[in-house]
Amino acid sequence: MKEMPIVLGEGSALPDNRQHHENMMEASAEWLERMLEKRASVSETIAVRPDGSLNPESTADLPRPALVNSVMDMELTPNGLMKACRKIQSTHPDFVFSFQMDNHKNTFTYTVTKKLEAGGEFSVGDSVQWVASGAEQWVKPRKISHFSDDREFVFVQDSQTGIPTAQLEKR
Repeated sequence: MKEMPIVLGEGSALPDNRQHHENMMEASAEWLERMLEKRASVSETIAVRPDGSLNPESTADLPRPALVNSVMDMELTPNGLMKACRKIQSTHPDFVFSFQMDNHKNTFTYTVTKKLEAGGEFSVGDSVQWVASGAEQWVKPRKISHFSDDREFVFVQDSQTGIPTAQLEKR
């Protein structure tokens, strides 16, 4: 028996899977764009199931992970989410994504920021040294993982402490 497309209206049919995927990716990018107009970064922490897949029903932050929810037809693993983010970044090069798996592999976090316009001093991924009262606070520079909403503080990998942007030097 021949499959027939489901007709939505006069002359229109449901998009094929590839077109649907492209539409969902663009919707995700538009959602990120709107969120980044309101804050310096967007971050979601998603539960990881024992089999290594992401749980699209559970995050530490929201009832449903917004980006994962938008791209439900992708491979629901940390690698699948990273691939989807790279695809979004290919059409939105001003987005900067970072990823982190917790030590016990129970949660996976993605963070997205926008590259700063000309004149912006720091970006996600920059190596920085915290200098307070003329003294370096770390043995080695650390990489910026995200910013506070007002961009007055940065957060570095493996720390939950906000460091005043005014006390940082690029390395």
